[in-house]
Amino acid sequence: MTPRSTIRACTAVALVAALGGVPVGRASAATAATPDATWVTNGTVWSVLPLGSTTYLAGDFTEVSPPTGNVLALDATSGALDTAFPTVSGVVRAVAARPGGGWFVAGSFTTIGGKSRAGLAVTTAGDLVGGWNPKPTGGNVTDLALSPDGSVLYLAGTFTAIGATPRDGFAAFTTADLKLTAWAPGGVSAGIVNALAVAPAGTIYVGGSFTGIAGAGRSRIAALSPAGAVTSWNPGANDTVWALAATTTSVYAGGAFTTLAHVAQSRLGAIDATTGGALAWIGTGADAPVRSLALSGATLYVGGDFANLDGAARAHLGAVGIADGTATGFAPGADDVVTLLSVSGDGTHLVAGGPFGSTGGVEARKLATIDTATGLADTAWTPNPNDLPRAIGRSADGSVVLAGGLFTGAGGVVRDHLAALNATTGAATGWNPPADGTVYALAASPAGDVVYAGGSFSHVGGLAEQKLAAIDATSGDVVSGFHVSANNRVRSLATQGDLLYVGGEFTKLGGQPRMSVGAVHISTGVLDASWLPSADGMVRTIEPAGDRIYLGGDFLHVGGSDRDHLAAVDPATGADVTAFATATPKYRTFQLSTDGTLIFAAMGGPGGRLRAYRADGSIAWEVTADGDVQACTWANGLVYIGGHFTSLAHIGRSQIGAADAATGALDAWAPNLNGSIWTMAADGAAVHLGGTFTRAAGVVRAGYARFAVS
Repeated sequence: MTPRSTIRACTAVALVAALGGVPVGRASAATAATPDATWVTNGTVWSVLPLGSTTYLAGDFTEVSPPTGNVLALDATSGALDTAFPTVSGVVRAVAARPGGGWFVAGSFTTIGGKSRAGLAVTTAGDLVGGWNPKPTGGNVTDLALSPDGSVLYLAGTFTAIGATPRDGFAAFTTADLKLTAWAPGGVSAGIVNALAVAPAGTIYVGGSFTGIAGAGRSRIAALSPAGAVTSWNPGANDTVWALAATTTSVYAGGAFTTLAHVAQSRLGAIDATTGGALAWIGTGADAPVRSLALSGATLYVGGDFANLDGAARAHLGAVGIADGTATGFAPGADDVVTLLSVSGDGTHLVAGGPFGSTGGVEARKLATIDTATGLADTAWTPNPNDLPRAIGRSADGSVVLAGGLFTGAGGVVRDHLAALNATTGAATGWNPPADGTVYALAASPAGDVVYAGGSFSHVGGLAEQKLAAIDATSGDVVSGFHVSANNRVRSLATQGDLLYVGGEFTKLGGQPRMSVGAVHISTGVLDASWLPSADGMVRTIEPAGDRIYLGGDFLHVGGSDRDHLAAVDPATGADVTAFATATPKYRTFQLSTDGTLIFAAMGGPGGRLRAYRADGSIAWEVTADGDVQACTWANGLVYIGGHFTSLAHIGRSQIGAADAATGALDAWAPNLNGSIWTMAADGAAVHLGGTFTRAAGVVRAGYARFAVS
């Protein structure tokens, strides 16, 4: 859970009185329908800590970035982002320029430009083309290719129909009037299609992991006619084909194979376009899989996993001459796999995509443009998407590069598992103490000058810190003198007074036996010797509330007493608070929160529920869900509820909702998210969410979102 230490430090006395039965005043919250403008993460956010002018994030992410959605429209020369291009929500797997202007976009997305589109859409002049919504069903579109004259768009994928029309993995549309054609070769057997390439004469070459097409045996590579028939061309490959390129006379293939067209060709080879026989290349191919090809004149650019190409050192990226397959002098080098390539029409620039962090000696995360004459990357062309690109295309005039993929943001900064955002602008600050493993929990010192982090890491800021660290809230430096290690994951943190309460899966804390929970003195950094609750399972959440510390998690016993997933202990001694012992939830407890009168527990299943407990352990009210409730927080009279569900109290709510804190009556607020919420926090001005979602209320907000509360 994410404790709100700064609030709690000011209200500890009031909480003591409240839990003794004195009513706490409630206000009616008005919550914004759409989230504030904030940067996004490229991985799960497990904890959020709003602290004054800064919001701290912890999780599995490695970057924080301005939100973009899953497509980037980039100026081919400057790399500038065209923000007018419609935002795509979901993975983009293929793109193709539409003749006359606009783009075809395909993948597994659900919306584009705020409108429903099931994995296939076309744009023109920066907007969607009206009613064109062909709706591939049964699977995804994985690749697109245009006919030589641009009049036909070919599709390949795992789909079984286009709308109501059966199409088994292959389909085609006219590009002018967007009509589905009769082209329907039939599906592939025992595999998928990874690549399409259309030759100048119109033959469509297909590569992948399949063993047949439309009932004809074809080992991972085949040819289809413009009429939709499987041709007699049958070279065969002994392993997956990942990439293809074609000329009038030749077909070039890259993949994981070692035999192509019945001769030894290691991961890269050439085939006669008419006979299907191997061409007499003298090159030795690549020493690891080839993932991408781009053809320009007599040069074939090659990207992949390899370190050597034709026996020459070529780290993940190189080129061969198509006449004989020998390596050219093009050797920019990349520090990781190159999965995508696209060459400009004049052959002067190559765009590369993949999980790399630099290429051509230039830091450019996942996308780069390279001068083909010098092999040097453009230092200014660094869009830096926050996750992998899956498709690259060029506009007909070459002025725009369109990249689609898994990313949700671009142009951000590297932040390993820990980050801080400016509470006003939502942008990343300079606070950057990298951790080498997941960070699950955050808490602040009562003074707000130190941020405590717990997780599975072994280093923070380059220093050895085992599962628990103290970090300066301003500088990001690890605090010297605080070195309390845990021997397994720390999953929850909270502060009250001079104690930092620590929960997780450990059996030792600070070198001393502590079963899943313990406490450390903030002033000295020394383990508290007397606070010994001891839990027999993971402690996921800790909620201080005046004269009690509430614990929730996977445990069944605390201090030897039956305490099924929820317990209250003394803040000084750790002794069980027997007055709360009547509570027997029998459900995993993910997060706790309080309004000073009731304790709110986000619980799992079967189903899921948000329960409100009184101080005596009795249940005041309960809101059920059709999936786990994994997060909760209180703000201004409402309890905010998050998890992975589609209904609360039998009313439609996608992952999120809110209820009246006094009665449990469901509030009308329903922004809807497309993925799980794992943590919530409130600071009086906003409700903060962390999780695996990528959209909130229809807006791109990956991993983190903030809704204003008044």
